Amino acid sequence: MKICWIIVLTSAVFLTFTGLSIPKPPGEKVPIDIYAVNSIEMLKAYRPPDTTQCVWKRVSKEQAKSFVDKWNSPANKELKKYPTIYRIAIYFKNKSIREFRANGQFINDNNGWCVDFKDKGYFDKLYSEAIVRDEH
Repeated sequence: MKICWIIVLTSAVFLTFTGLSIPKPPGEKVPIDIYAVNSIEMLKAYRPPDTTQCVWKRVSKEQAKSFVDKWNSPANKELKKYPTIYRIAIYFKNKSIREFRANGQFINDNNGWCVDFKDKGYFDKLYSEAIVRDEH
């Protein structure tokens, strides 16, 4: 029993001094209330970055509803890392912002879980049909 405590204590001291920590488990997928959404915007992340092509586009109300319905539907979630193709920002009526990263058919809202939208061209279509946002 003493040896177990020594190992635990040594590990804790090591992790503390090296700056490493035990990763916390990802949170739950938080649903989106469509009635609280003010707008949804997308940015295509080009590789390598090209500032002349960094254009935020705003999706229509119908596209926003489609996005929210897909996000809120029961979907398989998994831990997955992937390169980002699209950045998505949801602007809520209460002035808060929720950000997502998407690639192909996968999307993540920075809580650790990746959700499969099951449509490989969904984000490409959403972005191509969105309109360039107005600069104020």
